[in-house]
Amino acid sequence: MTNILEISNICKTYPKSDFTLRDISFTIPHGSIMGMVGENGSGKTTTLSIILGLIRANSGTVNIFGRPFSADDIEAKAQIGVVFDGNCFPDIFAPRHISKIFSKIYKRWDNALFLDLLKTYEINQKHTVGKMSHGTKSMLAIITALSQRPTLLILDEPTGGIDPVRREEVLDLFLDFISDGQKSILFSSHITSDLERIADYITFIHKGQLIDSAEKDVFLYKYGIIRCGQEAFDTIRDKSQIIRYVKRDYQYRILVKDQSKIEGDFVMESPTLDEVMYIISRGQTI
Repeated sequence: MTNILEISNICKTYPKSDFTLRDISFTIPHGSIMGMVGENGSGKTTTLSIILGLIRANSGTVNIFGRPFSADDIEAKAQIGVVFDGNCFPDIFAPRHISKIFSKIYKRWDNALFLDLLKTYEINQKHTVGKMSHGTKSMLAIITALSQRPTLLILDEPTGGIDPVRREEVLDLFLDFISDGQKSILFSSHITSDLERIADYITFIHKGQLIDSAEKDVFLYKYGIIRCGQEAFDTIRDKSQIIRYVKRDYQYRILVKDQSKIEGDFVMESPTLDEVMYIISRGQTI
């Protein structure tokens, strides 16, 4: 079976900016969730915008549903649900307006599901968007995307502003979405605990460059962190295993590619995604 999404060697430059997106490549199999992480300005939203055809890459390819994707591909776009961070509906709209408009745009629109999710998550159909909290607006955007009955969900910070209890329910909703093995999610988020809970794969982008794209367990269990002093640091034989390190006074925090390939008497820890992000974003290379 083909991957649901394949992007290869995506590059993007801007005439009046130093930022460059360089050779971003990753694939998402059917029935899986890909988490995309990186600090602000790393290129995550640019990558998502290129995938959706909102901006044009200088080079590289995007294949969705086994074929090249373009902004004119109406059939493919009808199978993609999108949630971007922030309010995407006019303040004067109420859920009933959204339902009326989206039912005319999307052939797969499921109004019964829309109404059921509104009830489940206690969103008043009569309240306008302008009167909703940030978290409720985020929930409304997620509900709207799911009600399109998409095959691929592309989410940019979708759970921002949603309280922790409700967020757990939303994550379960995402897991239910992919449970048939046919649908997938590309999920960009700063809330790495969400990705640790539900993602199958992680793509890490730093300053426009791809650091790694692999199964989540590679980041959490194959990567390792060594905490040591200068003397122990100097004894690390294979320095090519060091991704980056942070030095504070005489203490090192070292992120390595593969715990099993580090020889010596070191105390090794498995990192969290937050720790991986921090050391890569703030650390030094050998």
